[in-house]
Parts: sequence; structure tokens; C-alpha cells
Amino acid sequence: MLIRSTGLGRTLLSGEVAKIKSSNIVPETLEASENGKEPTRLFLTMETKAPVNWIVNIFIEPADLRRILWILIKNPLILFSGFRLLLRKDKKAESDT
Repeated sequence: MLIRSTGLGRTLLSGEVAKIKSSNIVPETLEASENGKEPTRLFLTMETKAPVNWIVNIFIEPADLRRILWILIKNPLILFSGFRLLLRKDKKAESDT
């Protein structure tokens, strides 16, 4: 995955999704809620590999997920392009072997 960042100037980061899970931890502390009233969110952990090593924690709210799905429904070409990417061979993996 390539990520374009403007936080470090014009930087292109490479990274990967480390994990995705459903969670009700508190985003500010990354710990369990003391009162148990924290809503469930999708919790995505992404690791950047170069030029810096960062771990980025992303909490996807229900409204965000609805928006993503709505965009995909309204623009089926995006979904079709995603399926084509799934079927394409990874050039990086071929060069490593």
C-alpha cells in the first residue's frame, strides 16, 4: 500500500494493513472502557514500513462505514476495479521469489 502524506512534506510512505477487528476500546487510550459504554467500531491497524516505521490506529465509525458502502453502491466501477486488483498478480511478490 502506498500512502501520500503531507505531514512530513511531500512524502510517499509504503505500508500494509496489519489487522482489522471489531472493538469497543476507547480511541484516546486504546484501553477498555471503564463504564462499558464505549460503542463498537471497526478497529484498523496499519503499519508504515518506509521511509519511517509508524503504527496507525484507525477507528471506523458506523457513519464512516455507511459512507464507504454508499460510495461503492453509487460508483460500481470502483468496486469492479477493486475486484480486478484482487485478481492481478503482485509485482513485488514476483520479484521477491
